[in-house]
Amino acid sequence: MKNARRLSVKPVISALVFLAGVSSARATDLAAIEVYFRDQPRNEGNRVDSPQVGQRLYPHVAYYVDAAAALTGGLRLEVDGKGLCSGDVTLRPGSRVNWCTDPWTVTAGTHTLRAVLDRDRTIAESDEGNNIATFIFEAERPDLAVTEVYFRDQPGSAGNRVDDPQVGQQLYPHVAFYVDSAVPLTGGLRLEVDGKGLCSGHVTLRPGNRVNWCTDPWTVTAGTHTLRAVLDRDRTIAESDEGNNVATFVFTVPWPDLAVTEVYFRDQPGNAGSRVDNPEVGQQLYPHVAFYVDAAGPLTGKIWKLELDGNFLCSRTATEPTGSRVGWCGAWTVTAGNHTLRGVLDPDGTFAESNGGNNIATLDFTVPRPDLEATDVYFRDQPGNAGNRVDNPQVGQQLYPHIAYNLNDASALTGKIWKLELDGNFLCSFVGTARTGSQVGWCGTPWTVTAGNHTLRGVLDPDATIPESNGGNNVATLSFTGVIPEVKAVMTSPAPGSTLASQSAAFAWSRGSGVAEYWLTVGTQAGGYDLYGQSQGLDRSVTVSRLPENGCTVYARLSSRFGSEWQHNDYTYTANTYAGSLDCGPSCVDLTIHSANINRSSGVWGDTFTITLRIINLGNFLVASTARARIYFYIREVSEPFSGVCSASKIGEITASFGGLPNFPSPEVDFNYVLPSLAAGDYFLTYWIDAPGFIRERNEDNNAGRFRISVVRPPEAPTISSVSPNPVTGSAGQQTITVRGANFVNKPTLTLTWPGQSGYTVPSGQVTLVTSRELRMSITATTPGTWTVKVTNPDEQSSAPFPFTVEKPPAPSISRVSPSPVTAFNTRQTITIYGAHFVNKPTLTLTWTGQPNYTVPDARVTFVNSSELRMSVTTTATPDSWTVKVTNPDEQSSNPWTFQVAPLTVIAPVVGAFRATGAENPDCTNVPDLWTFCQHQTDLHRPGGGLSGSDDTYAWDMNQLDDADNRKPVYAVASGKVVRYAGTVAPGAVSGAVLIEHTQEGRTWWSGYLHMNEISVSESQQVTAFTPIGKISNVCACGSIPNHLHFVVYEGANEPGELISRNVDFRQSPGPLFTGLAGGRVQPPQNGQFQLEILARTEKQVAVQGSDNLTTWVDIETVAITGGKGAFSDSTANSRPRRFYRAKP
Repeated sequence: MKNARRLSVKPVISALVFLAGVSSARATDLAAIEVYFRDQPRNEGNRVDSPQVGQRLYPHVAYYVDAAAALTGGLRLEVDGKGLCSGDVTLRPGSRVNWCTDPWTVTAGTHTLRAVLDRDRTIAESDEGNNIATFIFEAERPDLAVTEVYFRDQPGSAGNRVDDPQVGQQLYPHVAFYVDSAVPLTGGLRLEVDGKGLCSGHVTLRPGNRVNWCTDPWTVTAGTHTLRAVLDRDRTIAESDEGNNVATFVFTVPWPDLAVTEVYFRDQPGNAGSRVDNPEVGQQLYPHVAFYVDAAGPLTGKIWKLELDGNFLCSRTATEPTGSRVGWCGAWTVTAGNHTLRGVLDPDGTFAESNGGNNIATLDFTVPRPDLEATDVYFRDQPGNAGNRVDNPQVGQQLYPHIAYNLNDASALTGKIWKLELDGNFLCSFVGTARTGSQVGWCGTPWTVTAGNHTLRGVLDPDATIPESNGGNNVATLSFTGVIPEVKAVMTSPAPGSTLASQSAAFAWSRGSGVAEYWLTVGTQAGGYDLYGQSQGLDRSVTVSRLPENGCTVYARLSSRFGSEWQHNDYTYTANTYAGSLDCGPSCVDLTIHSANINRSSGVWGDTFTITLRIINLGNFLVASTARARIYFYIREVSEPFSGVCSASKIGEITASFGGLPNFPSPEVDFNYVLPSLAAGDYFLTYWIDAPGFIRERNEDNNAGRFRISVVRPPEAPTISSVSPNPVTGSAGQQTITVRGANFVNKPTLTLTWPGQSGYTVPSGQVTLVTSRELRMSITATTPGTWTVKVTNPDEQSSAPFPFTVEKPPAPSISRVSPSPVTAFNTRQTITIYGAHFVNKPTLTLTWTGQPNYTVPDARVTFVNSSELRMSVTTTATPDSWTVKVTNPDEQSSNPWTFQVAPLTVIAPVVGAFRATGAENPDCTNVPDLWTFCQHQTDLHRPGGGLSGSDDTYAWDMNQLDDADNRKPVYAVASGKVVRYAGTVAPGAVSGAVLIEHTQEGRTWWSGYLHMNEISVSESQQVTAFTPIGKISNVCACGSIPNHLHFVVYEGANEPGELISRNVDFRQSPGPLFTGLAGGRVQPPQNGQFQLEILARTEKQVAVQGSDNLTTWVDIETVAITGGKGAFSDSTANSRPRRFYRAKP
């Protein structure tokens, strides 16, 4: 806290005038009232009642002259009988003060200050016994008190304090002491370590807390030491206490220590690459040593060495910094066997260490011998492990032998690695270098497979020149049999493509090669088996009966099985054609239509035609059991000739049964035909009994019949005549586009095409059928260029694509930013940008002083719609002018929009005009008629200087001239809630402090008020800017201070040490203050009266007025304000649609 005002006493200068004689009418008397010291002449400055050695003080005498006129007489001021000043003076009537114009320097001891009036007795007085005044005092001796001696790593009380010195550190001894004296003193000061002086000399010892230091550092050595400071070492200053002039600091500095932590290998030097814990033969590895240097500074010398199996590898002689360190050697080629890697720190024993037992680390490891392991031998149809693997060689194939193997526990081997042989005969070998891991070798010359049993054999290290850990896994073999290749059977009879001679045919085929089973199918379509389908086993011929005799194509498929796999050949034949009537005597079949009916003669797309048939056998042949006949159906235009049952495409088929006595009709059978989308016109629906020709009849010419039907003109296809608007302005938001035309049927499908996108179907929910001539679609169109729209009705008839134009979306524009201005905060806040033509997702660019073109991270930008964006940013607490720019994905940008980041502004916590000062007013000097808000940033106005370690750097001291602020009311600066200060101190519990938590635009901040009494709020209480919280006083845990208000605004967190002060602007509190206008329709309670509470910073009365239009105001009543609140009711509010109110003093 600062002394918030300077008080002064104006001097009164008086003189006595001695009378020359005595009046007969009035007695004369000189009376010495008091003799004393001041620190300035002419009765100015401060009175000093307890002189201290060394002070320069001015003796003063106060006296009274009881005389009718001025007198002249002698005046003497002396200390211990020694005159300080004397002479004849004019002694004027009344109370007077005189002084010596030269000061007296106070010395130690008991003294008497004496003043003598009329020392020569030249004035006749009524009382001669009151002309002398004395002041006996003992001058306080000064005291020098050393409080502490310590080290820092920089001189001048800078840098860091060092309480644990380490060997090699360069440290500066400091001494803290207190000079209890009224004036500066000069005395000796000495700083020493272990009795050896580091620095000494005579210094000026100014009153108060002081720190001195040596300008040259001391280099720390190991061992136990004593740092000692001696003030007034020559005893030249007489002190009240000579026993507190020495301070010592005893400390122990440990010896440095080198500690090896590990030795290990890596596949690269410099602690790079990969660590290798299992070395393999042939690897090139780099030995490493990890260690720690525990010392205050670098160590210079032979730091370490590395050796392998007792043989020197490398060492390091250099200056090694402190901390964790790593050293390494060049590469070592790994060999098989048992090894020991050993790292030694300080190998020559040149460093004195606190622990010499942790300087060695070892790594014992075993490197196994390499191992060649044959894993497989096999054939492929190409060399180089390419092509296909062949596990079942067939006679005549050209195959390449391969060997797969692993090289374990080695980096590479060179020599004769493998050979391949077949049936004991050499094929090929490999002499060269084999890499570690899985490998494949092969012969470059193919082997032609022969029939019989064979053995392919691969041998690793065939000459046994490589020492291996396991020589028993070097051979792999493959035993196999050369087999005849698979050949499919081929049809030999009837000749493929020939015409069959009758209703039966004898099929025969070749043996093929390797075939395990034959299968034959015969049908009226490719791959069909409606005529025949059966396994033939290993038989190679079969007779198939009841084949068609209609001259149509017959399809045969001959399949051959190899193992579990089937392969086939397809063949076609022409069926026999039965010509003429059959002379079959009484035993003939003659099928014809007994009756035929159709349910309708005309229809449109989607209608169903049902044909009902009964067939009859007109022949004499008696069918012993029920027989069945197939009936095929065809459709053709009336003008189109019938192409016959073989080439015409049937539209369906049914089966009808017949039997019993001749001329007995079959049961009715129905054929249903759903009319497809045919062109309008007349058509024949034809039916044909035994169309496949399975039944040989006496008369084949009476098997068919037909119906003539009419296809009515189907609904017309939709057409498009216009699109509106056209052109369409591109937009990121959905817009409604109207499509006009004809023949629209509910509910059509709309298909869009645009640059880069074809065949996009508009979701059904976004399509509205208005009439058969108008559609509407809601779409998002952002890509500029030519678009098309096509309408497809439910009957699948479509319009032609209709073109329309989508213009490039307009550039985005910004119309405003909210809030405006944006309040400066050190925490993130949401700022809303309003405008037009925003496209998801835009880029936002900010610019402020010192930072151009900052791109807001995408995650902190929210696209609301095409006219609203939000960004979450931190503006800091610095007021500034900012700009924001919006750039759409098409790289079109808005105009930069300027907005202001304004300082946090609060209502002043005290009522009245004010001025704000800063570091230029460190003593918070006041001026008349104004509050002074002083932000001096000294003393406790610093980080950690506030309550519970809060940062009070930007705190304000608020007061008025001549202590006029004492007991003035203090108000909250904004609405909020009273909380514990730093989460720990209850309101008023320490230093008269109150903390209020505020929330503004989603951010939390706090206002702090200190040195108050008469606290009128409690924890968790809700307050407004009109709530009095206390009165200004000088309550402080820091000791005696003047009356003033300590005010501060914080961000951060309400925890000890986490409240961080920030700057704010103040708005003058108007004193009696109305909260604002109350608007909206009145919702009165049941008593019909509207209730309103007024909050005001006054204890007076306010006049309340009402208005229906904010123009004409009428008086309602006068309201008394008590405790900052007042209430009134308006009986007329119930009959009014709206009512506004205002209050004024």
